[in-house]
Amino acid sequence: MFPGEDEQDQVACIMEVLGLPCSSVMRKIRRLHHFFTDSGEPRYLAERAEQHQTKINGNNRPRRMCRADPGALSLEVLLKSSLGDDGCDPMLTDFIARCIRWDPMKRLTALEGLQHPWVTNGDVSDHDKIKESPQPGGTQPSEGSAISSSLEE
Repeated sequence: MFPGEDEQDQVACIMEVLGLPCSSVMRKIRRLHHFFTDSGEPRYLAERAEQHQTKINGNNRPRRMCRADPGALSLEVLLKSSLGDDGCDPMLTDFIARCIRWDPMKRLTALEGLQHPWVTNGDVSDHDKIKESPQPGGTQPSEGSAISSSLEE
């Protein structure tokens, strides 16, 4: 989904869609200086302004693909270009958007993901059936094992 050529480029791909992370998320980024300048500008934008070419084995060629500004690419456009017409499903777009938020605390949990309408085909009550399905042998499973056994069927 975010096919960066290296770690910096992958973060640039993510920023194209998600925009810049908020300051509370940026404070938690390990090796922040690899991705942002001292002034807080995405490093890939600063590098893009400085140079597009680098000398590789005696040949001048682009170091990497030129990435768009943060937030310039919508998730809908990205999914449509990757998945064709299947990427146009608004429930899929919503599901993925909730999974890839910058702030991990705001992302879907596994349980919330199982309850999402895209997973349940629009029927949120399907999740209740998963939790209540009995284990073979008549014992009632814990919530985690009920989900696991349901996914294996």
